[in-house]
Amino acid sequence: MNQNARILIADDDADSRYVLRQQLRRLGYDTIIEAGDGEETLRLVNHDIVDVVILDYMMPGLSGLGVLQAMRESGVLARRPVIMTSAHHSMDLMARSISLGAEDYLIKPVDRVLLHARLTSTLEKLRLRRVESAFAVHFDTDTGLPNRSTLLDKVELFASSSQPYALVVLVMRDHAARALGVGEGQAGVVMARMADYLRECALGGDTLARVADDSLAWMVSGVDDNETGLLDTIEAALRHRHPDGHLAGPEGTSMATVGVVFVRSNDTGSSQNALRLAMNAAVNVPLDAPRRVVIAQPGLRDETRKAMQLYRQLERALHDNELVLYFQPQYYTADLSLAGAETLLRWQHPERGLLPPGQFLHLAERGPLVEAIDRYVLAECCRYLNTHGQRLPDNFALGVNISATSLTSGVVQRVIERSLDPSYAHHLTLELTERAVIEDVARCVRSLGPLRELGVRLALDDFGTGYSSISHLQQIPCEVLKIDRSFVDRVDRQPQARRLLHAMVVLAHSLDIEVVAEGVEREEELKLLRNSGCEQVQGFLLSHPLAPSQWQTLLDDTVQLTH
Repeated sequence: MNQNARILIADDDADSRYVLRQQLRRLGYDTIIEAGDGEETLRLVNHDIVDVVILDYMMPGLSGLGVLQAMRESGVLARRPVIMTSAHHSMDLMARSISLGAEDYLIKPVDRVLLHARLTSTLEKLRLRRVESAFAVHFDTDTGLPNRSTLLDKVELFASSSQPYALVVLVMRDHAARALGVGEGQAGVVMARMADYLRECALGGDTLARVADDSLAWMVSGVDDNETGLLDTIEAALRHRHPDGHLAGPEGTSMATVGVVFVRSNDTGSSQNALRLAMNAAVNVPLDAPRRVVIAQPGLRDETRKAMQLYRQLERALHDNELVLYFQPQYYTADLSLAGAETLLRWQHPERGLLPPGQFLHLAERGPLVEAIDRYVLAECCRYLNTHGQRLPDNFALGVNISATSLTSGVVQRVIERSLDPSYAHHLTLELTERAVIEDVARCVRSLGPLRELGVRLALDDFGTGYSSISHLQQIPCEVLKIDRSFVDRVDRQPQARRLLHAMVVLAHSLDIEVVAEGVEREEELKLLRNSGCEQVQGFLLSHPLAPSQWQTLLDDTVQLTH
C-alpha cells in the first residue's frame, strides 16, 4: 500500500508544501494532493481521494488543530490518519495534537528519514485498520464467528435452489445479565464457547453465526417440517449431562432456548423473515418448559410482523410527541390527603387511540429503545418539577419508573443532572422494580450512590415478586417500598395474606423505609392497610390514572387547601 498511498499536504506556505512534495517523491510516493487552508483540507478529506494527511499546525482561518478537531467529530479521522507538522518545538502543542487523535507530530523542517519512518508506520496502522474493518463486515469481532449478514447471504444463496431447509436460532437468555455483571467481552467468550460446543454436537449446518448479542444461528439443509430428528438432537445437546449429573455443555447451556423454522421449497418468504420468526420463537420459550426447542408456528410470522411494525411506530412516536404522561395519585392512609403521584406512560396512537403501557412497552424492553423512553419520561418529570416545584408541598413525591439498564448505563444520572433544578430533587422518586434490581444488585447500588447525593429518592417497586426480597432489601438503599397489588387484592378475606402483608410493613419499618400499597380497590383493603401502619396507598378506590389536565386540577385544589 505504501507506494500507492494518496497523501494530502495541508499547509498555507507554498515553499513548505514544495519541500515536502519533493521529499515524498524521493521516497517513492507519486499521488500527492495539496491544500492551502483548513477549509480546503476538510473538503478534500471528506472525499475518498486521501489516505493520509500531513497537516500544518499554523494556518490562517481554520487552524490545523481546528481541522483535526473537525475530522475527529465527523468520524473521518478513523479513516484518514493525520501527521501534524509545526515549526514550533512545543511539548504542549505535541500533546494537544496527539490527544485530538493525530498519529504523530513532526518538527519543520522535516527530516526525510524521520518522515519516511513515521509515514511507513502510519500507513501500516491504516492497513491494519482496513483489514479489521473488512473483517467486521462479515464477522462478529467479539467471537470471530460469521455475523448475521454472512449467514443470511448463504441462506439466500441456498434458497435460490428451491430446496427445503431449517433455520435454527439458539438464544442465551442470561446474556444481558452476564454482560452487565462481567462485561461484554467475557459474555462474548461464553458465546464463542457455546458455538464450539454446538459444532462438537454435530447439529448440522456449515455456517454457525452470531446473529445478535445473545443469539447464535445456523442453517440445516435437506430437512422438512416432518423432521423430528433435528429437534431431538438439539434438545439432547441442551440437556446432555455427565454421569456425575453436571451439564456437559459450556456455561449458560441451562439458560439456552431454541427456535426452529422449517422452510419448504415453495415458501416465498425471505431469509430475514425466517430468522426473525425463529428468534421470536426462541425468546418466548419458558426456561422451565418440558422442551426448550420449539418449532415456530406459522401464526407467529404475522405476530412478529405486527410487533415489528408497532416497534417502528413507537420509535416514531418518541419523535412525534405521541407519548404522554398520566398521573396515578397517591394518598396518605391516615387522612387521605394527597401525598404525590406515580407517572404512567401512555401512547396517543394516531390510529388506535390511547394505549396503556402493557400494549407497547414490552417491545422496548429488549432493545436500545428503552433508554430513549426512559430519557423522555425522566426529562418530562424534571421539567414538570422545575415548573411547579416552588408551589408543591415539601413532602410531595413524584414517582417515575426507570429500567435497570438506564440506571446502570448512567442515563438516569445524566438526565437528572442536566434537567432538574437541584432544589426540587427531593420531590423526585425513582421507581425501580425488584426483579430488575436483583439481576445485578451490586451494579445498581453503585449507580444509586450519586443519585442519593443529589437528593433523589428510590422506591423499590412490585415488592414481593422478585423471589429474593428479604435477602437483598438491606443492600438496596431505598426510602420507599411499594407492595405489589397481588398482596393487597382481597387481603381482608384471607388471614394468611393479611399476616404476610403485616409482616412486610413491619419489615420495612424496621429498616426505616416507608410503605406504599398499590392496587387498592376496596374500602376493606384500605381499612386493613391503615390498621397495619402502611403510610400511603394508590389504586382505583381513590383515583384512576389522570390525564395531565385532570391531575393539574387535583393538584391545584390540594395546594389551595394546604395554603
